[in-house]
Amino acid sequence: MASKPSGLSDAQYWLLIALGVIALVLVCVNIATALSNKALRVDVTERRQYIDQSVQLGRFNKQLAQSLATLAVKTGDDALEALLNKHGVDITVRASADAAPAGDQLGGRQ
Repeated sequence: MASKPSGLSDAQYWLLIALGVIALVLVCVNIATALSNKALRVDVTERRQYIDQSVQLGRFNKQLAQSLATLAVKTGDDALEALLNKHGVDITVRASADAAPAGDQLGGRQ
């Protein structure tokens, strides 16, 4: 055991030793917490990226389903309509009383 520095009482010496040990333990806890925090940040970042990609793919899937439904209605493809219905895409045809001719809808000339 190291010798006690002069000018300190036994109680002061052991109090300083205890405070040093506590400081060392707190440094170790701080390092462990920082490493754990880094791992959690990586996990949160991956989840955020997954959610962002899911939103983008959701928009794409909606557009794809709408395009396929439009194609199925225009061509009268019953098999495609059945496939879409099987996967939860309900096709409803809206009849417009004042529907413009196809050339006008597509921006073409008459």
